[in-house]
Amino acid sequence: MRAASLAYFGKEPKWLTAAEAALLVALPQSPERCRPDRHPQTARKARDRVLERMAKAQVITPGDARAAECERMLGRRRAFPMFAAHAADRAVAANPAATLHRLTIDRRLQAQLEDLARIRAGRLGTKRSVAILAIDHASGEILASVGSPGYLDQRRQGAIDMIRAVRSPGSTPKPLI
Repeated sequence: MRAASLAYFGKEPKWLTAAEAALLVALPQSPERCRPDRHPQTARKARDRVLERMAKAQVITPGDARAAECERMLGRRRAFPMFAAHAADRAVAANPAATLHRLTIDRRLQAQLEDLARIRAGRLGTKRSVAILAIDHASGEILASVGSPGYLDQRRQGAIDMIRAVRSPGSTPKPLI
């Protein structure tokens, strides 16, 4: 449910409207046929049937169901969020059995530094990479971790976490300078 909520609406399930939740309930019944980005009319009908059932079960009022039926259908799926992809990889690798990994990443700072890394790497050329690590020196918490200018950028081998990559000894003091 969470993955579909993020893919179709770009938000967590707890923030969905009744119409959005009803669509996600309808999707598993016929996932390809009811995809709102490919078959919006079919998806609308399936969503509206779920809203009708919700009203009958008194989960929502009939008025709320009618209002939800008036919500427009979305036109496309969204890309999944890719914040701190390398840090997420490290957290999962460190504890693969965990179902929840808590990081100390500051979302705003992470976004700014990811943008900065993309811009700076773009100026350096297609085969250059950039990594940025921001740490709160008092607590030791990692506030931002950008392992490459683009996790999916194959030209720069973006999946390689340059924060953890082995470098020549001459590069060792650079993060501290």
